[in-house]
Amino acid sequence: WSFGDSVNQLGIHTYTDGNPLPRPIGGRQANSFGIHDLYGNVYEWVEDWYAKDRDPDYEACPPEEGIYKVLRGGSNSSNLKYTRSTSRNFALPDRRSWQIGFRLVRVANVADDRYRSGERCKRGVLGADFFVESMTTVCSTYDHNGLTGDDRGGIAYGNNHLYYTGDNNTLKINTAFNNQTNVNQRDGLLSNLLTEEVYHLGRDGSLVSGNSITFNQFIKLDENLSPTNVVINLSQAITTGGNSNNGIFPGYGEVIFFFNNSYHAVNFSTGAVESFPGSINNPQTCENWAYWGFAERIDGIRHVAYKHSGTNNIVRYDIETGDMSTIASFTDLSDMCSITVSSVAQKWFFHHEGNSQLASGAEMVGVCDAVSTVRVDPALCGNQELNLGEMCDDGNQVNTDACLNNCQNAVCGDGIIRAGVEDCDDGNQNSDNPDIACRKNCTPQRCGDGIVDNGEECDDGNADDNDGCSNACVSLVQLEGGECQVDADCATNYCNRSTRTCSNLTGIVISALNEQRNGNLGGIAGADSLCRAQAQQHGHSGTWAALLSTTNINAIDRVPNVVLPDGTSLWDLTVRNIRGQVLYNSWREVFNGNSLSAQNNFFAFDNDEVEEENGYNNDADGWTGSNGNGTTYGGQTCNDWTSTNVIGVATECDARQLFRVETDKNCSTAYAVMCVRVAEDAPNVPNQPGDGNWRIGTWNGNAVYGNKTCASGDYRCQAKSACEQATGATCAWQQYNCSSYANEDGSYYPTTNPLGRSTSTNGGSNLNWTVTSACSTDNSNGSCDRGNGNVYGNLCCCDCNNSGSLWNEGNNFCGVGIWDPY
Repeated sequence: WSFGDSVNQLGIHTYTDGNPLPRPIGGRQANSFGIHDLYGNVYEWVEDWYAKDRDPDYEACPPEEGIYKVLRGGSNSSNLKYTRSTSRNFALPDRRSWQIGFRLVRVANVADDRYRSGERCKRGVLGADFFVESMTTVCSTYDHNGLTGDDRGGIAYGNNHLYYTGDNNTLKINTAFNNQTNVNQRDGLLSNLLTEEVYHLGRDGSLVSGNSITFNQFIKLDENLSPTNVVINLSQAITTGGNSNNGIFPGYGEVIFFFNNSYHAVNFSTGAVESFPGSINNPQTCENWAYWGFAERIDGIRHVAYKHSGTNNIVRYDIETGDMSTIASFTDLSDMCSITVSSVAQKWFFHHEGNSQLASGAEMVGVCDAVSTVRVDPALCGNQELNLGEMCDDGNQVNTDACLNNCQNAVCGDGIIRAGVEDCDDGNQNSDNPDIACRKNCTPQRCGDGIVDNGEECDDGNADDNDGCSNACVSLVQLEGGECQVDADCATNYCNRSTRTCSNLTGIVISALNEQRNGNLGGIAGADSLCRAQAQQHGHSGTWAALLSTTNINAIDRVPNVVLPDGTSLWDLTVRNIRGQVLYNSWREVFNGNSLSAQNNFFAFDNDEVEEENGYNNDADGWTGSNGNGTTYGGQTCNDWTSTNVIGVATECDARQLFRVETDKNCSTAYAVMCVRVAEDAPNVPNQPGDGNWRIGTWNGNAVYGNKTCASGDYRCQAKSACEQATGATCAWQQYNCSSYANEDGSYYPTTNPLGRSTSTNGGSNLNWTVTSACSTDNSNGSCDRGNGNVYGNLCCCDCNNSGSLWNEGNNFCGVGIWDPY
């Protein structure tokens, strides 16, 4: 202040007549000059204390009441003559006197002394504002009941994943909501919306949560919610409430708790705790010990946001005044009690049980579009002080150094080129796709970046000019038919050692998905789709299937045991990895009860070895659901690859043992998923069922017609050997005019599609095949008639039990390994 920099210096300008103690109300006259501040408040005496023996409190707003207080307009006498603040009787305007003065308050933060006429003093804070402007119904949702069990409560977003706690586990699901698993159950989750790091309540190094517990730390968690060594020690311990009215509101640089009718604001940077009394208006509570929302700051004023019980609104509650407003209104939010937001992703996240306008199911989480705003005060950002909501503050206005002008750390992808570090930065346009100007690592498109752009024959991303791709991105490898000594000489990645020429990879091929997966693969059909999609993504032709067993399918039969047109058994073909290296001399060798390991390592579709060092955790085990001979291991197929709450059989891939039996693996754990190419090539092999194309191979029947098996009498379309194994009977398998349709896996397909499809979901009321001849072992009318007037012919007929009933079973249809569900 202008009078000095200590209480003693200020004291010479106060009127105390030698008595340092405060005076009762009316004991001193107020500012007799009638000087007002900009809010209309009359400045009072400096002796405006509130307790008889208390030092003046310079760093907080004054209390609302006190027995020793100079009221505005008060005086040293309780009579009308001296009660007017504009009285000239005690000290005339033309006099200078130490007997008159102003009430002066020195505060560290200007926001701590915010006076407004007729209002309580609010605890506004210095720093960046953060608030949500809109929350939409454009959402993706997921039913997590199978992964976590019943709802419980507790939500956090960080590490590009949403976490929600159920009765058995905590869900971990990525922002796109297309990859999920379960992790350790955590009941004390919170996050820093500024850094999007996830923490847990802690006490003296241990995780704690629940009613009536005391915590004095935040313990940072990793992406699987395991504790790290990063700990934030709080300036004072906090105790949770004994009932369900406990609120956790993560904010931008701080978190606000509501326990025992008090708010506690904790700064993530310093651990400083600020506590003050307050109330809350009817939040939706959870089955857990607390409920979760998020915290906002608007003009420095703190608010908490949550789902308001009894309404379908997300509300904003002023924790000082109790004023409440609506952020977003909905028609049905069910029992939503856990919500959070991400300013980086511009999303909001929720959980509720049952159905709402946003999601339908048992236990639903969702991610929806939102608009949130971070507003930095330019008067603060640049003052070289780390204010709330700032990641850095270097005190300059240089926007190309490590600290941006909005006091956020510079990162690749922020759209600002960092001098001496980045060569380019196009923000969210950065990409590793071909022909994009700036890569994800903020380096420009160029020869040597490992991405083949227009005008480049190759790009291996290294500086070796003697390998298959020169430093000018000109291919030095041989195309198909070229001379070679080793696989690296060939663009096909396979050198035929007999002819020393480059050729395409032939025969049976085994690969793996690029990432590990838990046991919920969407059934065997979902697993097959994953294999096909990644094979196609990496340019590998042919028909691919997941190398897994189910209750009705043996892994060994994923490759049909059929004789090829040249008389060779398919099971006698060499089995190779994705690089063309020999794994086994035949398919039969794969299933030898672990007596023979693979000759080379297994590789994923992206050409990385299936081992722990390349991102495969859990000892690079792989799901099989099988015995060592490739048959189903009963009861351990993750409920046929749809569940994470059961057990399954896996193998040790990085030990080159494809069917080593390791039982009782928790299906919630992520392991490798192996894939096998069952046919070298086939025309019109679709990526998804129902696209109007023929499919080669075995259909498990689950996708459209329910779980049907030969043994149940309601038959699938499948190759002869699979049919025989399922029934134990000899299957009649006859051909008529099929030679032109032969495929090397033993199945047959027409070169053109003769099927006139109906739009019915049963797949076959109007099939109308053209009959040129009958299969003699089909039903009695000799024309492959299913009994409904529709005739099938000119293909191979498969009668699994020689009863002639194949075409009469339900609405299935057969063409010996050929199927297409409408």
